[in-house]
Amino acid sequence: MILLLELAENISAIRNPMTILHLIVDKMAGMIGNARCSIVSINNEGVPFVKASSDLALHEDIKLELCRYPEIKKALNSKQPVIINDIKNDPLMDSVRTQIKGLNFNSIVVIPVIKKESVIGTFLLRMATPLSDGVTKRIHKLCQLVANLSANALETAILFERTQTAQEFFEEMSIRDGLTKLYNHQHFYSCLEKEFSRASRYDTPLSLVFFDIDNFKRINDNYGHTHGDMVLGTIGQLTNSIARQSDIPARYGGEEFAVILPNTTSEGALEMANRLGSMIREHQFECLDGEQVTISSGTSTFIENNAQSCDQLLQRADEAMYKAKSLGKNRVSQA
Repeated sequence: MILLLELAENISAIRNPMTILHLIVDKMAGMIGNARCSIVSINNEGVPFVKASSDLALHEDIKLELCRYPEIKKALNSKQPVIINDIKNDPLMDSVRTQIKGLNFNSIVVIPVIKKESVIGTFLLRMATPLSDGVTKRIHKLCQLVANLSANALETAILFERTQTAQEFFEEMSIRDGLTKLYNHQHFYSCLEKEFSRASRYDTPLSLVFFDIDNFKRINDNYGHTHGDMVLGTIGQLTNSIARQSDIPARYGGEEFAVILPNTTSEGALEMANRLGSMIREHQFECLDGEQVTISSGTSTFIENNAQSCDQLLQRADEAMYKAKSLGKNRVSQA
């Protein structure tokens, strides 16, 4: 817990994302003892690169051959953590048995961190340890918590690389929420005005999903604001993971979120809201000891000039969300 609080404080104070990544791997490797911790990025072509490692110099990227890392390949395919307690005898490692013969590591844990469709790619936190008792529940949980904590830094790092100039980077960051990396309230409303104008002009449907985390104050009260922030960041990642490239996901404020769905009918909005609710409800929030998190959602749709303004569309979604709350939470209501 002390490590997490220290990491959270350091991450909030450091501007350079690559420095943050190296801080994460160094802290993890030092805490486990003689371990090797790496953060791996998978680009749009499926090529893995080590972005930071406890045994690499700062800014030194190394391209990996995926065929030599079956544990990474499995984590990518399954989008689930992969734990190997005995690398010399685990069947998963059969294809690389000769390459790992001389290694002094006994176990490996790989934690998928971010999956954002066609934009960011996939990140993984990989820890190789010589501990004789393998990856204990404590180490697994610690890796998962650190992976969640570092997610925003990872996304920021790849965003920085993909902008050609510092000005572009800071312009992009100025329209994003610092905690969740979703679009911020101001950019959300600007986009909503533009999309409403476009839908009115071309007579196309426009939908909105508005949702709120149920009982979020209790999460902050029971676990502390640091863990509450982790929940917000994770929900930002989950929302990004199922958003289409044309969608506009945003943190509206506090524990409220919104997704603009251009050219989407009420049925499509309902489907999106249900997918979001299911994904968040089924997610294992390690920072909450696995406690379930739910959301209440409201949807509204502009079609055939049934709304006079984007404010009216937003108000309808907001009212539908509060109706879902009043009906018992953990559900979707349509305007």
